[in-house]
Amino acid sequence: MFGWFAPTCPVDLISKVWVERRLSWLIERFGSDRILNAPRVLPTHEFFPEPYNGTPEELPGLFTRVCNFMGADPRRFHLERFSESEIPDAQGLYHKAEQASPTISIKEDILPDQESVIAVMAHEIAHDLLLGSKLLNGDEEDHEQLTDLLPVALGMGTFHCNTTIKQKSGIEGAMSYWQISKSGYLTASLCGYAMGVIEYLRHAKSAPSVKYLGLDAAEAMRSGYRYLLKTGDCLIDQDHPARIDPPQVEPIDPGIHGFASRCLYVLQLWNNGESLSPAQIAAAQICLTRKESAIQCTALMVLTQSQPISEPVVEQILEKLLSSDPTVREYAALVIPHLNLPANHITKVGDPLVEILLNVLKDPSTRVAVAAAQALGSFGLEAILAVPRILSLLVAATAKLSPDAELLVGSLNSIVGDLRQYLNENPEVIGSGHRELISDYLRARPS
Repeated sequence: MFGWFAPTCPVDLISKVWVERRLSWLIERFGSDRILNAPRVLPTHEFFPEPYNGTPEELPGLFTRVCNFMGADPRRFHLERFSESEIPDAQGLYHKAEQASPTISIKEDILPDQESVIAVMAHEIAHDLLLGSKLLNGDEEDHEQLTDLLPVALGMGTFHCNTTIKQKSGIEGAMSYWQISKSGYLTASLCGYAMGVIEYLRHAKSAPSVKYLGLDAAEAMRSGYRYLLKTGDCLIDQDHPARIDPPQVEPIDPGIHGFASRCLYVLQLWNNGESLSPAQIAAAQICLTRKESAIQCTALMVLTQSQPISEPVVEQILEKLLSSDPTVREYAALVIPHLNLPANHITKVGDPLVEILLNVLKDPSTRVAVAAAQALGSFGLEAILAVPRILSLLVAATAKLSPDAELLVGSLNSIVGDLRQYLNENPEVIGSGHRELISDYLRARPS
C-alpha cells in the first residue's frame, strides 16, 4: 500500500517513447494484422525443421524460411557470400542498384552459428522492406535502430536478442553495410521491451513466455508487459495500434498529471522549430518542474523556439544551470545563445550571466563544461576570461581525439578572433608543450 511494489518500466524514458512511437509507425505502414498476428519465431525444430551444419548449400533454404517469416518474397533477392578478406568488419550486406534485384550477402565466417546467420538475414531483409519500398531513405537519424526494430515487430526478436547485436553501418552509393558484434543500437533489453509492448497490444491474458531468451531480454519483456498491463502507460492506442493515444494535444499541466512518456512525446512533437502558443509555453514551463531529466531537457529546447522569450521563462531556464542533474545543466548551457542575453545580464542570484557560466565551465562533467564553453563563445570578447579554462579543455579533448575539440576551437575563435594568431601573440596563456599540441591540431584541421 506504500507503493513499494509499484511496477516500473524496464527501459529509460527516451527509449520507451522511441520504441512505442516507432512500433506504432511500423504498424501503420505494415498493418496491425501483419505485426500483431505474426508468430514469434523461435530457434526450434518447429520453425527450422531442416538440419543445419553451417554449409553454404544450406543458406538458400534458411534464407527462404526467414523471408517467409518476415513476409518478403525470397525470389526477389540474389543471395551471396563474402569473406573477411573481401569486406572486413562487416557481417552482412544489402545492395540495391537501380533497376536491379537486391542482393543480400552473408559473411562466410558466421555460417557455423545459425542464430547469427538468421539475425543477419533478418536485418538485411528489413533493409529491403524499409529502403527498397522507400519507407525510409537511409538519412533518418534512427534509421539503423528502426531497421533493428522491424524484425522484432515481425516475430524475429528472439534472434536479435540472443545474438546481442552491435552494428557498425552506413550507406555507400547503393550499398548498405552492417557489422555485428557484442552489443548494439537496440540492446537485448530494449528488444525485450518491444516484444513486451507487442504482447500488450495483442491483449495477451498472461505474461509472455521467456523461454529461449537471454536473461536481459527475458526480464525486459516480462516486466515491460506487466508494467503496461498494470498502468496502461503506453503511447499506442491498444484498440487502434496504428496511432498514438492520445494524438497530438496541448497538455496544460503535464508536469502535474499524466504519464512521463506522454509528456515527453508531446514535447518532442513541439520541438520542431515552430513558435509555441501561450498554452504550449505554459505547459513547457511546468515540464521544467518535473523530476525526469529527459523532460526537462526537451522542455528547455522547446522554450527557446518562440522569440522573444519572456523574462519569467528566461529566469526559469537560467536556474537550470544550477541543477543537480548534469544533463540538465548541459542542456541549459546549450540553449543560452538562443536567449539573446547580454553577458552582463544579472541573474536571480545577483551575478552577471558570464560569471555564472565561468563557474559552470569548471563543472566536473566534461559535457557540461564544453556546453558552457559554447555558451561563452556567443559573447565574443566579453568572455575573454574564459579562454585559459577553455584551452585546458581543448588540450584534454585533443589528446583524446574527442569531437569536443572542434566545438571548443569554435568557441575560442568566437572569443579571440583567430586562435592560431592569439596563441602566437599570447604564448604565456598555455605551456609550450600544450601549445604545440593545439597548433598541430589546428594545422591538421580541414581549411
